[in-house]
Amino acid sequence: MYSQKIQKAMRSFVTVVLKWMNIKRGIGHKDARQRSAELLYKLDILCNAMANPVHPLTASGKENRISPTSLEKQLVTLGELLRKAEDRKTQMLMRDGHQSDVPSRERWNTMSQIAEQVHSKFKVFAGQLQADKTIGPLAGEIETFVSNANIAPKSIGVEYIESAQRLIITLGYRDDEPGYAVKINCVSLGRIDSFASDFSALEGAMSRASQTQTNIICHELYVTEDHDLLMIFMTHQA
Repeated sequence: MYSQKIQKAMRSFVTVVLKWMNIKRGIGHKDARQRSAELLYKLDILCNAMANPVHPLTASGKENRISPTSLEKQLVTLGELLRKAEDRKTQMLMRDGHQSDVPSRERWNTMSQIAEQVHSKFKVFAGQLQADKTIGPLAGEIETFVSNANIAPKSIGVEYIESAQRLIITLGYRDDEPGYAVKINCVSLGRIDSFASDFSALEGAMSRASQTQTNIICHELYVTEDHDLLMIFMTHQA
């Protein structure tokens, strides 16, 4: 019953560990060492709690279960300790004249955003192209799957098989974070021959096509046997 909560806590735990590994290098002051000891203690508590959410029986014979709410409270406390340790390291580095080594909150945010994009689950869709060479009903199938499965889409891949005149679309996603709705749109860029080897012209056409979309998550290109070039967009629907 705790699996989703524990998975969420574990993701936060891993993020904290990554931050901690960077902060640890700059801790040397007695107060900072005490703070680091508190942080390590909290990390140990969370690790044990998430690895074994049901502890052995207590002296009274009652089962001592760690609830998801308790885990979330521990993470809040851990986050506060992390912030204090980070601020302490910043002060120490600035005092010692190592401003170039001061940890950047923007860098933490960037690392977090990259981690959120990582995914390893996929769904395959296949179908015929429409008369206008667009993907037609496949777009609706993808959107419906995302909605019904309540997943977080991250990427799309496209391959047009000329011999079978079928389009294969793969959807990369995560199912261990809150889901969100997406829209799949297909836009014609013209004939591939018109771009020849002029990539700047192709880039311009792609940029113009993107201006018709909002909140683009990712895109893909495919070329038909008639040399039609089309671009698929996956956009976030707030």
